[in-house]
Amino acid sequence: MKGIKNEQFWNLWRQKNYEEALSCSVVPTVASKEQRVRNLLFGGKKQIQETVAISTISVGEFFYDFIMLDHMAVEGIDFAREEDLSHLFSLSEFAKTVDTTSLTGDMAQLQGYVAERMIGSELQARGHDVEFPATSNQAGYDLLVDGEPFQVKNLINPQGVREHLERYPNIPVYVNEELGKYFGGNPQVYVTSVSHEEVINATKQTLSHAADLTDFEIPYITFIIYTASNVKRVWRNDLTIEQAVINILVDSTAKIAFAGLGKMIGTTLGVALFGPQYGILSAGIGAILFGSQSRYASNFIKKALSRKEEKELKDSVFYLSEPILKKVDEKIEIRHHKLCRLKEVLGKSCANEILFQNLATMQHEDIQYITYKRKELEKILRDIQTGRIYILDGYKEIIKTIPKIGVHPRNYQSELEFTNDRFIKLREKML
Repeated sequence: MKGIKNEQFWNLWRQKNYEEALSCSVVPTVASKEQRVRNLLFGGKKQIQETVAISTISVGEFFYDFIMLDHMAVEGIDFAREEDLSHLFSLSEFAKTVDTTSLTGDMAQLQGYVAERMIGSELQARGHDVEFPATSNQAGYDLLVDGEPFQVKNLINPQGVREHLERYPNIPVYVNEELGKYFGGNPQVYVTSVSHEEVINATKQTLSHAADLTDFEIPYITFIIYTASNVKRVWRNDLTIEQAVINILVDSTAKIAFAGLGKMIGTTLGVALFGPQYGILSAGIGAILFGSQSRYASNFIKKALSRKEEKELKDSVFYLSEPILKKVDEKIEIRHHKLCRLKEVLGKSCANEILFQNLATMQHEDIQYITYKRKELEKILRDIQTGRIYILDGYKEIIKTIPKIGVHPRNYQSELEFTNDRFIKLREKML
C-alpha cells in the first residue's frame, strides 16, 4: 500500500472518499521533543500562526508609537517631573495618568517645559549655545543662551509675560509666535517661530503614543485576526456563520483575558526583578506567553457548548466499531478454515509438510496482527468511554487503526457516513 501524508488522508475523508482513504496507509507523524514542547507552550500550527500574527501586529504598533514620540517633548516631560521618566515603561505609565483633553493641571505644566526644549532647539539651530538649569524649579529663568539667562513663555494670553517682566525686569523672555503682536519693539521680548498650537499638539501626541506603548492593542488586533481566520473558513464552507460568530467571541475573549493577565504579571515581575527599563519587554513577553495558553480556556468553553454533539459522536463511534469488530472475528475464522482446507488437499509428503508449516506460521502471524489491532481498537474505545482521551482525538485514532485491521469499507459504509457527519458537526464547534 502506498503511504500518504495525514493531510491527504483527511482531505479524502472530508470529501467522503472513504474507500480511497482507507485503502491508503496513514503515516503517523512522531513529534520530536522540541515539537512537543512547542505544542505545549504555543499549541498546534494554527495556534502558532495566530499567535505570530497577533504578536507581529502588536510589535508593529509598539514601534509605530515609539517612532511617533517627539524626543524634545519627551525630554521636556521628563525634566518637568521629579520621578525618573527616562525609561519608556515609566514614561508610559505616567502618560496614562495625564488628562490630555484639558489644558490645565498637568498639561499646563508639561507643555511649558516642552516649549523650552523646542525653543532651545530652534536657538541651537541658529548657532547659539543653549543650557538648561539643573532642576525644573529654577527661579527667574528657563534657559541660558550663550551664558545669559532667559525665560520661556508659551501662552495665548500675554499677561503671563508682563507679570514676569515686572518681577524680573532684567531677564528677557522668549515667547511663542502668537504673542509677537503684543510686544512689538520691546527689547526684552524675543519672538520665536514656535507656535502655541505646535507645542500643545507635540505634548498631546507624545503623551498619547507613550501611553499606548504598553497597551499592545491586543483586544482589537485579536478580534481582527480571529475574524479573518473564521471568515476564511466560512468562505471555504468549512464552517457555518453562526459557529464562526461563536468561535470569534470565545477565542477572542479568552485570548484578551489571558494576554491581559500575562501582561500584568510580566510587568510586575520584570519591574521587580530587573527594573523599569525592562518593564515593556517583560510585559510583551508575558502577554504573548499567557495569550498562547488561552486555547485551553477556549476549548473548555467550546466543550461546554457542544455536549450534545460530543455525546452523539461518542455513541456513533461505538456504532461504527461494532460491525468492524464483528468482522474481525469472521476474518480470523476464515483464516483458520482456509488453513484446514489447505491441509486436507495437500498430499502427505515431507515437502508438503514443510510447506504447510511455513504457511501456517504466516497465517498465525497474520491472525496475531489482526488480533492485536482489534485489541488496539478496543482500548481506544475504552479510553473514549472513560474520558482518558477526548472524543475528537479518539475518533482520529480509530480512523488510523481501521485500515490496518483489513476490514473492507463495504461492511461499515453506512455507519461510517453516519459517524463522520457527527464528527464534522463537533469539529466545526471545536476548531
